[in-house]
Amino acid sequence: MMNDTVVACVQDEMGAIFLYSLTERKIIERIRFGKSGDFEGIEIIEDMAYVLKSNGKIYQFSFREHTTITLNTPLKGANNAEGLAFHPEYDQLLIACKGKAGLNGKSVEGKAVYGYHLNEGFNPDPVFLITSKQLESWNDQQTTPINLTKRKKAFMPSGIAVHPETRDIFIVATVGKLLIVLSPEGHIKHCVPLSPRVFRQPEGICFTTSGDLIISNEGQDGRGKIQLFKRIEGLGDEINEGLRD
Repeated sequence: MMNDTVVACVQDEMGAIFLYSLTERKIIERIRFGKSGDFEGIEIIEDMAYVLKSNGKIYQFSFREHTTITLNTPLKGANNAEGLAFHPEYDQLLIACKGKAGLNGKSVEGKAVYGYHLNEGFNPDPVFLITSKQLESWNDQQTTPINLTKRKKAFMPSGIAVHPETRDIFIVATVGKLLIVLSPEGHIKHCVPLSPRVFRQPEGICFTTSGDLIISNEGQDGRGKIQLFKRIEGLGDEINEGLRD
């Protein structure tokens, strides 16, 4: 987010940043940062925008100078990088991969989140891994388990965000229609099924500074949709009104 009322968005075929006003409910500015490509995620850090391409490349755009620098990673198209977030305590970008978890043909179980430190570069070891066994173990401990039979197999991350206060990691998935909340240490805290009636194609996720949750849905053949879910005081930082299936 640019601030609590303006959301920065990318379109998955155009090298441009769209600034959407939550108060005016419209796009207020379009900023070109590069050529067309398969762009999947965006994160704003001070006067810099970081835009993620599905092949793992990150484009660092300066709002002040209107210049773009390409940051390379060992991620490839097979990893299908989809989500981008910033973890302020570790000064690193988090990259959620929809495809294969391993690098350079290495087989790794589950879905991976990698880190790109702003000073030290890419970390070849996953920061977080989410596996079917972890989802099963979490579900077995619940008083009212949810039906994960199909969702855990289909789960493919499409967006990632860091809670501004708890530093919990929120990962949303279009394929599998799940919202998974990880503790800062990477343990599953919550797993929320998302209704396909409400979330047609959830691709992006972020927070306001007060903890309100924003999820964007790709438009497919129609318009995209941005949904804001108010934080409910007293129910825990992980719960926001209207999310559950």
